[in-house]
Amino acid sequence: MSASSAVRVRFAPSPTGYWHPGNARTALFTWLFARHTGGTFVLRIEDTDRARNTPEATENLLDSMRWLGMDWDEGPVVGGEYGPYLQSERLPIYREATERLLEEGKAYYCFATPEEVEAMREEQRARGVAAPKYDGRYRDYPVAEARRRVEAGERHVVRFRTEPGQDLIVHDIVRGDVAFRSDDLDDFVIVKGDGFPVYNWACVVDDTAMRISHVIRAEEHLSNTPRQILLYQAMGYDLPRFCHVPVVLNTQRKKLSKRDPGVRSILSYRDDGILPSAVMNYLALLGWSSGTEREFFTRDDLVEAFTLERVSPSPSVFDVRKLESVGAEHLRVAATDELLEMSIPFFAALGLCADPPTSDQRTAMWSAVDLLKTRAWNLQNLAESSVYLLRDDFPLDPQGVSKRLLKHEETPTALEAVATALEATTEWNLEAIEEAFRTATEGGGFHTGNAIHAARMAVTGSQKGPGLFECLYTVGRERVVERLRRTAQRIRAGELTGE
Repeated sequence: MSASSAVRVRFAPSPTGYWHPGNARTALFTWLFARHTGGTFVLRIEDTDRARNTPEATENLLDSMRWLGMDWDEGPVVGGEYGPYLQSERLPIYREATERLLEEGKAYYCFATPEEVEAMREEQRARGVAAPKYDGRYRDYPVAEARRRVEAGERHVVRFRTEPGQDLIVHDIVRGDVAFRSDDLDDFVIVKGDGFPVYNWACVVDDTAMRISHVIRAEEHLSNTPRQILLYQAMGYDLPRFCHVPVVLNTQRKKLSKRDPGVRSILSYRDDGILPSAVMNYLALLGWSSGTEREFFTRDDLVEAFTLERVSPSPSVFDVRKLESVGAEHLRVAATDELLEMSIPFFAALGLCADPPTSDQRTAMWSAVDLLKTRAWNLQNLAESSVYLLRDDFPLDPQGVSKRLLKHEETPTALEAVATALEATTEWNLEAIEEAFRTATEGGGFHTGNAIHAARMAVTGSQKGPGLFECLYTVGRERVVERLRRTAQRIRAGELTGE
């Protein structure tokens, strides 16, 4: 790929709150396109909205991207040739570009107050105008007088001079050609009263200065594109390729909102213990497909398969239950050693190990992770499910006590028989455990199914879980025998109550 055709893309968020899945999905598409094509991924922070932008939101964004593994080639922290990468630090660049438009008569100063602008729009509404606009009252105002008022410190904005009668075609990679008319636009503001550029103007200046080849952003920005095309043309800039990706909906098929159930900060999914690979996998499926029925992708798989041509123009639906399902798939195939390191904070928070864990604790946790990773959906659930493997004082499910331990009179005798048989085995492996168990129950005339359910309750405290013999093997002979006998004693002593 030649230098002139090299892919340079940017993600340019406005840090006004926590980073939620809709924002992250758009960033991911941009990042994947850069990595797939061998291009450059630029992170630019659009922090010119001083009333809403916060440093905390910026840090949340950077931490979220790092956790997901979406590294950037240029931007905050890492720097780059076309910085600075915070728009609040680029004001001299915008002033120079604005002055050029003013000198060429393509923009002008406007002194209409917000109240005056609203009054003119209200008057148009009263006349039945469907889309009221600024009426251009300062469009032909004497330039010398305008500059005098500006130099005197009078509050003003800068407006772009929109010429009527122009066809503006957006050649969109996802949506095809989308037509607009300049007649539908007014002389829009490019510099606000506080001296900061509006989104459309700063975006055009920065994308050109940073040599962005493709602008990949949310569908809601499509209506901004005709204004940006006018600005590109006025400055003599080359247009980038545009790609407006579909909106993300909630399960009620309304636009995804931070207030929707399950829609939280990306970092909150990290705090729940959902693997970053799972979050990345699920986000990629919100509006993109590989063209096959495949839904499980690793990070490298996504980089290899992703193309903008496979992005759908149709909305996608964010469903936290589907995210949890994808999370379970990624846990299932992850290496136990890797999961162990990531899960230590979750075990420590439950008091199941020290932080850092001792050697013995690490060994026990490895066995727990290896046994339970195929049944958990996140690391928090994995740790919570491991209590019986790492501690002997675990709770018993009340329903299970009633159904599995107290329902049959033979249960305590069966548990004791199994304990004796397991204690006498010469080897401790799955085959020996199952043979001893079945010999004890069948030879003693006990119902094997009932004994299996009772033993599970006695050893794990739950009616559900991995195969019983795998559980017994992982807990260990001495602890299994002790738990079986202790439970039998408690049943006979009337100490157990269920529901």
